[in-house]
Amino acid sequence: MSEDSKLESISKFLTGTGAAAGATLLTTTGFLAVRSYLGALGIPEHTAISVNDYLQYGGRIVFVLALQIAPLMALLLLVAVPVVRFIRWPADNARRGTGLCIAVVILAGVSTGVELHLLGGTAANPGPVFAAGRVRVIPAVLKLQLLAVEILTAAVLLAMFNWGSRLWREYKTTPARSALLLAAFLLTSTQTLLLPLCFGQIFMVPRFFDLVVLSREKDEPPLQGVLVFSDNVAHFVFTPEKNLVEVPRGSVKEIRYVGRAAIQCLAK
Repeated sequence: MSEDSKLESISKFLTGTGAAAGATLLTTTGFLAVRSYLGALGIPEHTAISVNDYLQYGGRIVFVLALQIAPLMALLLLVAVPVVRFIRWPADNARRGTGLCIAVVILAGVSTGVELHLLGGTAANPGPVFAAGRVRVIPAVLKLQLLAVEILTAAVLLAMFNWGSRLWREYKTTPARSALLLAAFLLTSTQTLLLPLCFGQIFMVPRFFDLVVLSREKDEPPLQGVLVFSDNVAHFVFTPEKNLVEVPRGSVKEIRYVGRAAIQCLAK
């Protein structure tokens, strides 16, 4: 085999591997965020969503995250340039690497703690948006906390991307430093995996919902309410009696959209 053929084969392999890894990453992100989003809405766990839908959701989420974080990260990098220059390690100064590991552990630990707080039931986040007898609005303070978490996650990932391999080479031979580095990697991975869950539970919840009238079979009266979600099998409608009703797609003959309502109005 010629050198050109070898290079072409390697290029195709790397391209295919990169595409597969990217699709897996987006699908996983979409799965975590969408399942958390459905839980936040109060939708049952048996909802049927295809892998392709998870992939599309994942792409949208990564795009939205990039739009949210990019301007703030640009400002953060401008401020952090002197710090980045300071952390460039001379061969004879390992303390800076230790300081970087400690900083990553602290930031990732704080971020993970805030994420667990956002995912847990609190006075500000008491349960599903649509529940029997009530509609809940996502408080603005939760969105601000999640935005702060996104910035921390981006900063930590940037630090680990720039210096992670160097830290691994220099610190894996010392037990104490290896443990510190392992803690940094574990906390960074944890906060990154929790981010889609928080995003789905807070940022994916729409501000407006469609008001619909579902025409069903002849012996069933039309159903009016808020179209909360539709999957491949059913529509989920929040009725004026403040109950979440699952309507099979096969029994729906027509859907009429009669308006839109802000979630703040529905919560009154």
